[in-house]
Parts: sequence; C-alpha cells; structure tokens
Amino acid sequence: DLILFPGDAELLKVDECTTGRVLVLKFKSSSQMLFFWLQESNPDRDQIVLQQANTLINQGGEGGFGDDDVNME
Repeated sequence: DLILFPGDAELLKVDECTTGRVLVLKFKSSSQMLFFWLQESNPDRDQIVLQQANTLINQGGEGGFGDDDVNME
C-alpha cells in the first residue's frame, strides 16, 4: 500500500531509460523514489498519464476525469 498526501510526490518520466518507458515517483518529504514501467502499448498517451497522475497527487484525489481519459487503477 502507498499513502500519498497532496503535494508530497511527483511522477516524472525517466529520460535516461532508453530500453522502455519508465516513470519515477519522487517524494518531496524524503529521498524515497519508486519506479514504474509503463506497459500500455500506446506511448502517445504517456504525457496524459503523467498529467492525470500528478493532478490526482496534488488534489488529494478530489475531482474526476472524463470518459475519454486513462483509467488510473
């Protein structure tokens, strides 16, 4: 389980990874970093996933997204 407080973390693309699509969740209150590998077959949606995840992190889960957006399960 992972507990995130609004504004405590940021999800970023790892540009140094050239063999796949990797994201890192960096915490602002500690040096902890968690790495995630994107498995969705459409890399064109990577930026949308990053924006939506960071919005959820910063808003504390308040608000929602439209039907056309990525499911953030």
